Amino acid sequence: MRIPIHRLLLVPAFALVLLAAGCESNPTELSQDRSAIESIIAEELDFFTADLFGDASNDDPDNPLARTLADITPVRFFRQVLTTDRDITISVDETADPIRADVTWTAVFDGVFHVTDTEANTWDKDFSDTAVRYATFEKRGTATETHRGWRLTEISGTEVVSSPVNVQIQEVHITSSGGLDETFDNVNDLIAREDVLAITAGDTIMVTVTTGDTTDVIMMHYPAFLQAQGSMNQHHVRRRFRNNGDGTYSCGFVAHRYAWVRGQLREQLGPRHFTIDVLSHGSIFTDDEPYDAMSWAIVYRVAPVSGQ
Repeated sequence: MRIPIHRLLLVPAFALVLLAAGCESNPTELSQDRSAIESIIAEELDFFTADLFGDASNDDPDNPLARTLADITPVRFFRQVLTTDRDITISVDETADPIRADVTWTAVFDGVFHVTDTEANTWDKDFSDTAVRYATFEKRGTATETHRGWRLTEISGTEVVSSPVNVQIQEVHITSSGGLDETFDNVNDLIAREDVLAITAGDTIMVTVTTGDTTDVIMMHYPAFLQAQGSMNQHHVRRRFRNNGDGTYSCGFVAHRYAWVRGQLREQLGPRHFTIDVLSHGSIFTDDEPYDAMSWAIVYRVAPVSGQ
């Protein structure tokens, strides 16, 4: 039997809602199971982070925005998030063997998109982005074990869409110098935890995005592996994809063994994510068209070089 459990994460006190049919359920145990799953989510920040873009104003200095003739000739743009509302829905299937919980993680980001031109003029556009990812948990132990026996077994990437949205991501093709070759046409497809993309430290990841629109602007957000622009707090780099002129875009980066985490260079093997950030031409280059964006955040893990 599937039992939906829902609460808004920003509210300290919540009402547990159980919709059960044809059986007796123990609300206390379900509440404890939910708390156990939420504690795993809080610990698995590499899978469930809301920091999908890092500091979006941190550009890769080697890849400035091209000076394109339009209503606006931009030199800088970034999102300023003003409010973030996170929400988790957990649906427990007690008839499954093992007991299964399907999780939908949602976050709504509201704020202002800023564009600055070559003469230091600025344009501000309101935006509202909704991010969604999915996960599956299984109860593989007893209630006396850590997290009451619950384990994260499947995870999806995250799709972020503006309201309204017209841009689209049709396909993402990922290769690496170590032999990886994967194609995604739905970032929200569930993937077994052990099957998350594995990249050997030092490998170059090449990403090709198909949108079908030759006027899009696409940025890559990925972990910063060197201290950039003198900022000890910069932990993401933003780099522009190359426009291939046929509705596809290409970009690459190296999956280093170390990354900047909260101002310190640390070994960071295991789960990470990079974000493909598609913006319409009008979002950046015109003052009368609204903000229009879609992003895919893809989870991968960095593995040590064999023998290390």
